[in-house]
Amino acid sequence: MGKFKCLSVAIIALVTCGCGATKSKDKYLKYIDDYYNNYNNNNYDYIARLGDKSFLKATSKDEYIDLLKKRKIIYGKHKNHSLISWVVSKEITGKGDSIFTAKYKVVYENGETEEKFVLVLSEGKIRIKSYTPECG
Repeated sequence: MGKFKCLSVAIIALVTCGCGATKSKDKYLKYIDDYYNNYNNNNYDYIARLGDKSFLKATSKDEYIDLLKKRKIIYGKHKNHSLISWVVSKEITGKGDSIFTAKYKVVYENGETEEKFVLVLSEGKIRIKSYTPECG
């Protein structure tokens, strides 16, 4: 009986944490819209500044900008994107940062990809924790 009670509390805690974050889902999805608008306008420096500290440790700002430029040469301008999945979770490190994972089908002038963004909400700011393009 004790295991069932612990599991119930864990599920309630997970649902409670997720609900508040989901209510403002549009705010985070608009963040991705802003990403693609800046991509089309060649504002790569702005996009690179959207990354959090761990993202910029994994890849330098210059490397990321080069990746964006190369993607533009190969795929062309972004035409549209549609949300495939949305997951809300909490970071285990104890920092209290909220983590949101959004996966999109993205259509460019010269092809399609699936792209996954892991966003972190920390100290009231949204930042990209990781970005993974899956070329199709």
